[in-house]
Amino acid sequence: MPVLNSSNFYLIFRFHCQVMEPDKPQTVLGQIGLHLPFIVILSIQLVIASFFWLAYGALAFLLGPLPTWSIVIALVLWHLALVLPEQCTREAAKIWSVSG
Repeated sequence: MPVLNSSNFYLIFRFHCQVMEPDKPQTVLGQIGLHLPFIVILSIQLVIASFFWLAYGALAFLLGPLPTWSIVIALVLWHLALVLPEQCTREAAKIWSVSG
């Protein structure tokens, strides 16, 4: 759930930067603040997975769906949020900006 919230936050921020304010430059501190939730969540998941490895062994670590696969899914969601084409956010802007 926190990974989905972080990726949604990043996508909303990208939508806002690309569509609503395309001329406003992005600061380095703003970029760090954007990626910080993902980094915190991934570090917590890595600590939990390492404890799982120490407690149950390598085979349980690789085959256990919760500690290991959640890291992979989080990385995939982070990557998809980063490489989402601008065209997708522009299509969303057309849909959301329709006033009725």
